[in-house]
Amino acid sequence: MLKSFCAKLRQLRGNHSQAEIAKSLGLLQQTYARWEQGIRKPDIQELTAIAIRFGVSSDWLLGLTEKQPSLAEPVKPCAECLKKDEAIINLSQVLKNVTATKKITPAPLPRRKP
Repeated sequence: MLKSFCAKLRQLRGNHSQAEIAKSLGLLQQTYARWEQGIRKPDIQELTAIAIRFGVSSDWLLGLTEKQPSLAEPVKPCAECLKKDEAIINLSQVLKNVTATKKITPAPLPRRKP
């Protein structure tokens, strides 16, 4: 099943780069590449996003049906949405780096004067 899933992802990607598809799904390119290589599997939310993006059913992606039904036109996110998604991904990475390198403690509350 995973092998056919990988092949289907490659087929659906067509002439687009992994980075382009990953960006349209709000992912890092490495995450998408790992799906195509069979190293990692998408979770249910990611699988749904793939199906919507390419206009296919999740059943077909998973090999549960052989016929490739077209659900609708593939969803192409607007440039503004991509910028917001990219900013969120960047902020998430920064926060991970900060919390991994520094122990964050809340600032003490100011004391009230009697």
